[in-house]
Amino acid sequence: MDGHPTVLDGSMAGRALMDRRPLREQQADGVRMYLPLLDGSDEVGVLSLTLDSVGEHDLRLLGRLASLVADILVTKSHYTDQFFMARCQGAPMSVPAEIQRKLLPPLSMTPP
Repeated sequence: MDGHPTVLDGSMAGRALMDRRPLREQQADGVRMYLPLLDGSDEVGVLSLTLDSVGEHDLRLLGRLASLVADILVTKSHYTDQFFMARCQGAPMSVPAEIQRKLLPPLSMTPP
C-alpha cells in the first residue's frame, strides 16, 4: 500500500476484488477501506484508503468514488501506458506480447 505493490493473494485487497464488494478493516489510526475498482465485469484494481470512521452514507460515496476512479483508469489507459507499467513493475513485456495482450478479450466476464 501507500504506493507500493500489494500482493492480492490472501490479502484484504484481494478479497475485496474477488468478492467484488468493499471491505473494511479496523486499524489503530482508523478504518481501512478496500474498494474494488470495477469496469462493468472487468476488475481494474483495488482502491484502499483510511478514514476516521465509515457510516452508511460514506459507503455510498466511497462506491461512487471507486466507480469514478475505475472509469478514469480505463479511459486514460487508452492514451498512456503508465497504468499498465505500474501494474507490471519489474517485468517488461516484449512487443509481440504487448500486441497479443491488447488483442485478447477481458480476463473476466459476467453474463446477464
